Amino acid sequence: MDPQILAITDYQGNELKENDVKERLQALKVRIKDDHDINNEMRQDDDYLLRYLHFSDFNIQQAHLQFKKFYKLLTNDAKWFGYATPKAHQDQLQKNMRLLLDTRDRDGRLILIAKMGNINPSQSSLNDVLKLDDIMMELGWDDPITLRKGFCGILDVKDMGFRLMQWATPKNLIFAVKKLEAMPVKDLKIHCVNKSRYLSTMMTITWPFLPAKFKENIYFHEDKWESLHKYIDPASLPTEYGGTNTKSYDEYIKDVLDKDNQLVETTKYIKFFVKDAK
Repeated sequence: MDPQILAITDYQGNELKENDVKERLQALKVRIKDDHDINNEMRQDDDYLLRYLHFSDFNIQQAHLQFKKFYKLLTNDAKWFGYATPKAHQDQLQKNMRLLLDTRDRDGRLILIAKMGNINPSQSSLNDVLKLDDIMMELGWDDPITLRKGFCGILDVKDMGFRLMQWATPKNLIFAVKKLEAMPVKDLKIHCVNKSRYLSTMMTITWPFLPAKFKENIYFHEDKWESLHKYIDPASLPTEYGGTNTKSYDEYIKDVLDKDNQLVETTKYIKFFVKDAK
């Protein structure tokens, strides 16, 4: 692995050693413990807090503020979250609406695929899809490279239906942006691929709600794979995107299902806040 990918540098440009990281973890724990607005049921283990430290370039104050932002969103809008485990949502997983790959873009971001054409609102609710998003991100988040580099999303609009527009309400879009801003993702790039007659309508609705920093990280390729390959090596992509990765989607789903116990453990704190947890 390239040492530059695994090196940790803080917001002042200092390279951090293992003991430095431990000291800042402890300092963040103290700040959270002393913050009486935060319930002790909130997850506070080292792996979880490292998300916020990496997000803030190990600025303890900023990490604490981001932690509190996510906590407030979770407690005030719990209905938008779900205690989701792979086996409990296996029927939704097998529709291939969301896929977590084990490959990365050229800068080290872990690849997620959102296949919008596989979403049928008569068979899946918006909450079902949000739970799948949470499952995929939770499973990939604590990887050391993902902590440092973030996620790369492939938004595949092939066969996207008009009925998805019913979910693009101002209320839903406002919350979606709040959740994106609260989640401690180091970096997120979105690559929109393929064509849909409804893409223009969808973007007209959603674009005004997106902050500039998100708009700057969305790229449109249609089915011009050479354009996508500038950002993602073909070896990291499934064949339908001009890639050479022949691992089947069924295999990727099995990988997710095999990690069910891991997700049960790392997301159990959500049960305290989400009443419909299952």
